[in-house]
Amino acid sequence: MGYKAESLHRMDKPIIISFRWSFEELLLAHKSHMRFSKLGRKFRRIIFGGGMFFLALGIVFAAQRNLAPAFPLFALAFGFLASPLFLRRALRKSYAQKPDRDLVVTYEISAERLAVKSEVASSEMLWRTILRVHRVPQGFLLYPTDHMFHWLPITGFRDAADVERLAQLAKSNVQDYSQKT
Repeated sequence: MGYKAESLHRMDKPIIISFRWSFEELLLAHKSHMRFSKLGRKFRRIIFGGGMFFLALGIVFAAQRNLAPAFPLFALAFGFLASPLFLRRALRKSYAQKPDRDLVVTYEISAERLAVKSEVASSEMLWRTILRVHRVPQGFLLYPTDHMFHWLPITGFRDAADVERLAQLAKSNVQDYSQKT
């Protein structure tokens, strides 16, 4: 089989991504979402900006020896700046309640559709249901809505050629494709 024929044959074969949906994988997916999505960047700016605002205001009151309002402002600043820790705790609690925790999740992706299955569930969707795809260093985030995403980690792909095939499929099927480094 020549190079061109082999290349065409590979394009017909579905891309298989298989990985264990562990808490660490969930954290990596969520971290990528928070770092690279518009919503995540907006959330981080609000949290950091709010924390710094309340901290600065608390310092101003403390410098004027007006401690009554300073302490609540410091508490608010701490609450804002510590929210990533609270969010991690909420993710852990949510993960503990997921029926697919610690199970192998397998995506099968072709030019027409995306299918996902585990021991407890399965679903299929057409490419047109995906609004946006972000390729990040650790994998792909596929967004059917602004708030929901599918995580496809690089470690779940069979080889680097399948990673590039998925990138090409996403570029050709989704209007909003971006690659983040």
